[in-house]
Amino acid sequence: MAEENSFVFMKYAAKLKERGIFFNRQKVLQEGLPEKLRDLAKSYLGKDIGFLNEDSDIRLYIKDTYGREGLDTFSDPFGTLSIDLERVMLFYHSQKEQKSKQRETYGLTYYMGAVALEKEFALLRKLASKNMIRAEFSISSRFFGWKRCSSVFRRYMLTYGIEEGYDSYVFERESLSQVAFLLSLGMSYEEALGELKGVRNGIFYPNVPLEVENRINHLLFSDELDTSLITGTHSSKVDEVNRGLLDVRQLSNSHNIYCTTVKPIMIDLLGMTLKRMEEDLSVSGFGEQVRVNHLSPLRIGFQVPSGVALQEALPTLAPLLVQVTPTLDTGAFLTGDLL
Repeated sequence: MAEENSFVFMKYAAKLKERGIFFNRQKVLQEGLPEKLRDLAKSYLGKDIGFLNEDSDIRLYIKDTYGREGLDTFSDPFGTLSIDLERVMLFYHSQKEQKSKQRETYGLTYYMGAVALEKEFALLRKLASKNMIRAEFSISSRFFGWKRCSSVFRRYMLTYGIEEGYDSYVFERESLSQVAFLLSLGMSYEEALGELKGVRNGIFYPNVPLEVENRINHLLFSDELDTSLITGTHSSKVDEVNRGLLDVRQLSNSHNIYCTTVKPIMIDLLGMTLKRMEEDLSVSGFGEQVRVNHLSPLRIGFQVPSGVALQEALPTLAPLLVQVTPTLDTGAFLTGDLL
């Protein structure tokens, strides 16, 4: 059954690869989200923002203000400064309760978020031709990944992927990456859900909300984050699995928890949802009009022609879908809804 679900997921990945991914470059420029984040950073940091131009300056500022732990958050396994949205969210949630440094924390969070988004949007705009990105997915029976720009998996791509004449919706399973990790340890699906019932903060990063952790776990499971920073209830289990992969990891850097165990389970679970979509469409008769326009190991995006009732097109799936926000603001950044 798992292989069947994965096959369905890969089938729609192949369709998306053939069609391409819509990316509204004009909307990105009009909303100017990185610029707004820079303005917010300046309002908190004041003249200090002028000292954050070079990587060496940023490293010095972080180390002087937050010590080694703050610097480790923005470092890759080789100690090189690495700025991405995942690390920015990890930093923000780990430092925001320090009352004496709140202005610095908000300022640096907004600044680093602006830097990360500028890099991602620049690459996406470069890849887009007439608002279409040719999807370079690697697809096989057990593997799904992006060859050039993993930013296409971001949640903000749902908003910037809304096409004229369509309403967009998204399906997301709560705590999907945590559930997949617990399943990989041998738990049943019911046991995994029970383990997470009532849990509000992360099981690896206790200062991070569970759903934000869900969206950054791919870096943790890929061994790209400093594991000394994980202090949650299930941190030791990550170390155990990592030790079991040491021998095969020497053969390829893709032999990590994420690629070998967690992501295949996530894809399997999302494949079940795509099968349910197919069943709905076979009954409703909207198979030629409803399409999958976003696919990642975390979520599925759907487009339904404007004027078509969602309940009519996808009768059993409709209650599980959320309409995509047509615009994004800085509030979506702090809540992790860009990830």
